[in-house]
Amino acid sequence: MLGLDEIAHFTHALEDLLDQLRARGRLAVTPQTVNTLLASGDVLRTLVSRAEGERPPAPPGNSEAADRVHQALPLAS
Repeated sequence: MLGLDEIAHFTHALEDLLDQLRARGRLAVTPQTVNTLLASGDVLRTLVSRAEGERPPAPPGNSEAADRVHQALPLAS
């Protein structure tokens, strides 16, 4: 509604990853998942800066960051 679709898409993917990490036995904490979580902070800062108009908008359909988070999830999710 407010042009924040990219932020919503990314944060929902991140929430799914965190839910899987919280559930014992669903997803192990690995260096890859830790790196993904750390990079997520940078991605969120960038997305918020774009939404605030401080950075140029990303091309439409750019969901590479959310795809990376989804790739860290187990296939069953």
